[in-house]
Amino acid sequence: MAGTQNLSMAAKLMLFFVIRSKGHITKMQLVKFLYLADLYSVKWHGTPITELKWYYYLRGPWEKEFDVELDQLLSLELINISPAGKAQLMQPGRLICKEAELVLPMSMKLMLDGIRIEWTGGGTARIKEMLDYVYKTAPMRQVLEQGFKAEDCQALDLNEERKELLRALEG
Repeated sequence: MAGTQNLSMAAKLMLFFVIRSKGHITKMQLVKFLYLADLYSVKWHGTPITELKWYYYLRGPWEKEFDVELDQLLSLELINISPAGKAQLMQPGRLICKEAELVLPMSMKLMLDGIRIEWTGGGTARIKEMLDYVYKTAPMRQVLEQGFKAEDCQALDLNEERKELLRALEG
């Protein structure tokens, strides 16, 4: 089996979510989960978990390296993509690793599992709730308030979420 030590943190998080969801996670959810993981990390700790640089593009937070990381996991047979109607399910691959091989701190796993528990689930209503939530995050609101269009590609400032938290705490 391919080792996980050379994988990026983004790839490790992708594997974590696929393993924990037992393959009941769409590609769109996976992108949003990684965005939320970085957002929450910046909000509470001041730094993102992954090396991804997030942008507002088309349907929300997007990162061009996401597909590069996904292709690597596919080529290593750590995950598979299965069509599910209009969606694509990210499922454990033939050579999927054990979660323990990802070597993630317990505090990170708890945060990631919180995201998974909160937002995993099918159905258009659940997906819409997640998208509504993502669009209400401070970085997304900031870009949308500036009038950018869906086809624009605009960097998201995850620090806006932290600034909002600090203003609320200062009360």
